[in-house]
Amino acid sequence: MTKVGSLSSPDDWNNANKIRNLLAKRLSQRRLSVFLGAGVSTAFKLPQWGELLDRLYTIAGETRPAAKDNTRDAETLAGRPKYRSDPLKFASDVRTALYSSFSVDNLKSVENPMLSALGALVMSSVRGAAVNVVTFNYDDLLETYLRWRGFVVDSVANLPAWNGWADVSVLHPHGWLPLEAKARLTSGIVLTQKDYDRIVGDAKNFWRQRQTDILRSTTPVFLGLSGSDANLTSMLTEVQNDHPSKGTDHYWGVRLTAKGDLNSSTWEERGIRSFECPDFDHIPPLLMEVCRQAAESRVKAQSN
Repeated sequence: MTKVGSLSSPDDWNNANKIRNLLAKRLSQRRLSVFLGAGVSTAFKLPQWGELLDRLYTIAGETRPAAKDNTRDAETLAGRPKYRSDPLKFASDVRTALYSSFSVDNLKSVENPMLSALGALVMSSVRGAAVNVVTFNYDDLLETYLRWRGFVVDSVANLPAWNGWADVSVLHPHGWLPLEAKARLTSGIVLTQKDYDRIVGDAKNFWRQRQTDILRSTTPVFLGLSGSDANLTSMLTEVQNDHPSKGTDHYWGVRLTAKGDLNSSTWEERGIRSFECPDFDHIPPLLMEVCRQAAESRVKAQSN
């Protein structure tokens, strides 16, 4: 693996080889973290927000307004008496909507490139591993995938919590809706604008404290995130001026996205380089190459 120094110029961050080398180095140092958004769940064949709300209205026995304003419609439904007084019932119905057309057998029998790449990143290895996984999605398909391959995995949906003893811990700051129907829900979810309003900028919020600590102490890689989450962008703004890489690297984190993305400026103004792949399908091979380069570097170091 090519030696990686500081990436002090924006041009350094336009070079695919330098990006891969940087991520491989951070992986081998156990200084890499992964943040997952809705775009990743789409790769897992789960519904996007609009389709999820369509299903949720059907489950609730209501007709969704024809205008289909996702933000408004989510808050309207969550405000119904049966849900307002029972947030776990609302979370349970969202879980039903989330997995209603999902086939567990397909997940077992068909290799999903994104799941394979994420699994390779987080699996414990002498080559190094991603030390934190934060997902803003409700699903636990990554955890399910890892368990089927013999790993002990912990899904964390409530803070404060004990330090994890598992091979991999996956943090769910917006809530956790496990695929296993018999699994007991322990908390509600963050879905409506009102839910977000409660947490944006709240320095005392345990989840904000945990995430800003992860962001400050690692090189974060963002997948499937647009930048529309005001709570996340506020955390990035808070961290960008005191990240350990400040003074050496032009950017302190990497966002992998498809070519033609229109949200790059939001991220780059906060110190996160949006690296464009030809399309979303090119992201898993890039992540696998990062894992291979980290492994090759470890073997080379041992042989010297």
